[in-house]
Amino acid sequence: MDSDTCNEILARFPGPVTLYPSRRKWLLLMVGCLLFAVGGAGEAYNGDAKEWLGVAFFGLGAIVPGLMLLHGAASLRLDADGFKMTNLFRHTRFRWQDSSGFEAQFPPVLRASPIQPPSWNKFVAFDNAKMRNSTWTRVSALIMMHNAQLGDTYGFSADDLAKLMTQWRDLAIAAHTR
Repeated sequence: MDSDTCNEILARFPGPVTLYPSRRKWLLLMVGCLLFAVGGAGEAYNGDAKEWLGVAFFGLGAIVPGLMLLHGAASLRLDADGFKMTNLFRHTRFRWQDSSGFEAQFPPVLRASPIQPPSWNKFVAFDNAKMRNSTWTRVSALIMMHNAQLGDTYGFSADDLAKLMTQWRDLAIAAHTR
């Protein structure tokens, strides 16, 4: 999506505005996993039992994208108080006052690559002051330099979504300080 779409969404402040992940992306991922599972089954049929591990891996790998295609499985709802992220039917609410530093990032493995990875590998990470101080949160903060991340890019590039989240947050914080 482009900056005009971001501006249209920002014009709807204080919302609520709900963004949904790309169904096309999740469908392609599910189909890709299923193709690998079927191809692996053909190879494993006359082969050794270890080859069935690949079939199981890709077969199980198709489950998450399949679930993400179901209605209500994933969304990002923005309003004046914060945002609610739904991922695999699990809802997490964040307040704008507690969330900051929205940034598009590559996964740590790709950041270390000498070759520039494609931009579709990026995700949006951020800091949340109320995030529980668990081992996972500390590891996440160490690796990503942030303690939380959004579950999808919701049809945007990660860079555009990070800008949108930052600008919406700025509007919300300004509205609360009046």
